[in-house]
Amino acid sequence: MKIIKILISIMFVFFFSACYDTTPKCDDKVALKLLEELTKEEFESIYVESLNLTGVGNFGANTNELANKYKEYLKNVKVDFLNFRTQEENVKYKYKHCQVDIKANFPNTPDEIKAPSNLVKNLLGRELKDKYKTIVNGNGMEELSLYYRVQLSDDNKHVNVELLDY
Repeated sequence: MKIIKILISIMFVFFFSACYDTTPKCDDKVALKLLEELTKEEFESIYVESLNLTGVGNFGANTNELANKYKEYLKNVKVDFLNFRTQEENVKYKYKHCQVDIKANFPNTPDEIKAPSNLVKNLLGRELKDKYKTIVNGNGMEELSLYYRVQLSDDNKHVNVELLDY
């Protein structure tokens, strides 16, 4: 899971043009846009991990198709960011380590993408933390605390956001 988070963070480090004269704030608008994208990618990663753990592909389910449908479903998931906190700031390297509480509202999940059968319910208890059940099965509110780094590029024109462990 940690490797997946790192890969997602690297893959989704977007560059947006803007001019900054100081290190961006934890709640910078550009950082929030990137953070929402990274958060949804993390939700997708958890869903795909649940599909892999349960081995639904062995029971005739097309895991790629399910993952693509879930990605479409994530467009309807509303993510709110609350209580931004700066954990550390490094002016020399133009970064801040931040923490934020998020609330993600998962709407009613279509049956076709719910994690299939009782097999998933049983394995989720052992293999994934209980807090991930909503991400996988939908229909509820998920509250998490995320740690991330926001950093300014050397030319002071781009903001990079990277999810850290949470």
